[in-house]
Amino acid sequence: PPFSWLDGSPLTFSKWLSNPQSGTACGYILRHSGFQWKATKDCNKNMHFICQFEPGRRIVCLGHNTTLHCGSGQVLMIDRALFGRDNIHYCQPRSSTPTFTHHRCSWVEVTASIKAHCQEYQICRISEVMSSFDDLCPDLKSYLTVDYHCKVVLTLSVPVVAAVYDVITIKAKWHIQSSWGNCTLKTGDGHIFHLHGLNGLKSSTVHKYTHPGTFVVALECTNSERHIIAQEIITIEEPVAKIGAIRCFAGNSSFYETNCRALLGGAFQIQTEVKAGTNVVYRIQIDDRLLASLHVEQGNIPQNITLSPDALKQLGPGCHKLTIYASNLVTFPEFSSDLQNLMTRHGATSKMSPSKAKTKTGPSKTKPKTGPTNV
Repeated sequence: PPFSWLDGSPLTFSKWLSNPQSGTACGYILRHSGFQWKATKDCNKNMHFICQFEPGRRIVCLGHNTTLHCGSGQVLMIDRALFGRDNIHYCQPRSSTPTFTHHRCSWVEVTASIKAHCQEYQICRISEVMSSFDDLCPDLKSYLTVDYHCKVVLTLSVPVVAAVYDVITIKAKWHIQSSWGNCTLKTGDGHIFHLHGLNGLKSSTVHKYTHPGTFVVALECTNSERHIIAQEIITIEEPVAKIGAIRCFAGNSSFYETNCRALLGGAFQIQTEVKAGTNVVYRIQIDDRLLASLHVEQGNIPQNITLSPDALKQLGPGCHKLTIYASNLVTFPEFSSDLQNLMTRHGATSKMSPSKAKTKTGPSKTKPKTGPTNV
């Protein structure tokens, strides 16, 4: 008989390496052949495989604990459900040789039963209702095919990033008219708001975060029958405050910021920190050209930013004005400080200008630390 796909549909495309011989019953993709097919008589041989189902379709085998679930603020909408067996290849028992006859196996539509158990729930344990169905294929066992989609019923809106002590507005929007007795809003930093008697389809709550971090904001609503959760993530950052270059390093030697020395083509480091700030990005540039960058979680810890020998070679001998920038997503405008760098082929003397932020007037009052630091 002619070949067909596993679901019984006719074969309208083929990529055989060679024409199938008489007596062959199955085909498979041959390795290292450009995805060409090869026919075989042994349909029970175990091979590597890929299972592909249509989006929103779930095959549930008898005796398996399977859960249907939707994402944040979504609920299940059951389109169709069939129970029985119309395909030999799904949910095969390991202990028996697959044989399939249509007169001993059949299927029945169970959409109404699955809807009654799962419709408009966010999570549904499908195995609980399967136990009530009669097995229509006792030899190979039946399975359940469920076609479903997820419907958005609740949207939670929070800023992606905000600063410490900013006033944050957390918004909830219902996309369907429904009565929910109790809703609980958790901000992720230990604060809980109990929302009772929500009127209309929208609600908003204001909140301030007192320390930086990443928080999961969750709105959980329940009524007598259903339970739904919507979640979003917010990152709270501490704004950057006051940048200052502290030391520069060449090889194993360290120097005060007013007496930096380096050899052209050798490694050169600038140590800097900010007085405050989280998720800080440091950049060292000359005009618009980036020479080095560094990302740190905590800004008030001294950090070494390395200028590679290649970066220094691009500068070449002479006096160069470098600019150190410090910023994060909640600091506007970013802070910066200038460094006058004199590079020579045999050695160099660099002089740091007074550390300052371009957002302020006048020189910085940052005092140099006492004593050299060796790295």
